[in-house]
Amino acid sequence: MNQVSEMSIDNDKVQATNNAGLVTQGWIFFSTFLGGPLAGCYLIGRNYRVLGLPENAKIWYWGGIISTILLVIILIAIPSEYMKHVPNSMIPIIYTVSISSLYRNLQATQIKQKLKDGWGKYPWYKILGIAMLSFLILMAILFIAVFFIQPK
Repeated sequence: MNQVSEMSIDNDKVQATNNAGLVTQGWIFFSTFLGGPLAGCYLIGRNYRVLGLPENAKIWYWGGIISTILLVIILIAIPSEYMKHVPNSMIPIIYTVSISSLYRNLQATQIKQKLKDGWGKYPWYKILGIAMLSFLILMAILFIAVFFIQPK
């Protein structure tokens, strides 16, 4: 009897995890490009949490925060005369391709297998909301950094 109840608890955990949904590479790419490294790292961390790896998730959450702060520092530190020669989309493309490549190397195979096993996908509108919120956070940090921190 005890063994049966343990199996039903395990099945409930698997079902709850399946309902949480996983984020695929295309959505990681999209959200990172739109929302910056914070969005991409959050979603990769979310996948790890859904897969039952909370320590890996924390690493990615912190990585998103740190990489966003570093991005702002880099953007402020580069003199404007150099930025005139850099295409506007170059920096977002660099961090988007980097995070997407990390996803492909660390999670893509496992996520594809879980989706084949019947696990669900995370809803697109929630991914879009995360990307837009991340974009607003990035813009707020840039605004504060440019107008209040940067020396005149």
